[in-house]
Amino acid sequence: LITEEAERMSVAQLNLQAGKKAKNAAAYEPAYRYLSAGVDMLPSDTWSHYYDLTLDLYNECAEAAYLSANVDEMERLTNLVFVNVTTLLDSVRAYAIKIQGYVSLTRNEAALNTSLEVLKLLGVHFPDHPNKLNIVKSLILTKIRLRGKSADQLVALPVMTDPVKSAVMEILPYAASASYFAKPDLFPLIVFRQVGLSVQFGNHVQSAFAYATYGLVM
Repeated sequence: LITEEAERMSVAQLNLQAGKKAKNAAAYEPAYRYLSAGVDMLPSDTWSHYYDLTLDLYNECAEAAYLSANVDEMERLTNLVFVNVTTLLDSVRAYAIKIQGYVSLTRNEAALNTSLEVLKLLGVHFPDHPNKLNIVKSLILTKIRLRGKSADQLVALPVMTDPVKSAVMEILPYAASASYFAKPDLFPLIVFRQVGLSVQFGNHVQSAFAYATYGLVM
């Protein structure tokens, strides 16, 4: 019954809000229904005319899909994001959602490969076959960066503001979790990279994971 574009976009926005509320309340299936209804309201030229709303709806719907155990739909939605985004940074959340979906199914190798794929796009590379020498070199470099810095000094570091480094920090914890099972020799290298980025460029919300996991590696 809703035919006018302005009204359809208003309903899409309401479904986005309802979907986020339901997801935050762990009501994942209702969240997916709200968000899917919001996506259905979007016009064919939505990525050109309503970019921010469309990106938000697709990401939220993809996340709700995998939380509702609908991984095929999650993959379909994230792939549409990858095709339509205008910048690499706009695709980072969709990559994170896709990786989490794989982790939820214990498809750790697929999760790790997807993590490494987006990290390469962001300029971060790891050896294909890490060995003890790689680990020792990275450990020594990390210890040099941490030398003379107390826990209080680490807490007092400025907040990370570089958008690319922040995007890398968003992906690295998922890569670490997946590598722990899929490629254990890569796990410490990922952790050292997280710590190094935090010390060099400031603390990120994921820095807590980095420091705690560094303690685990030690």
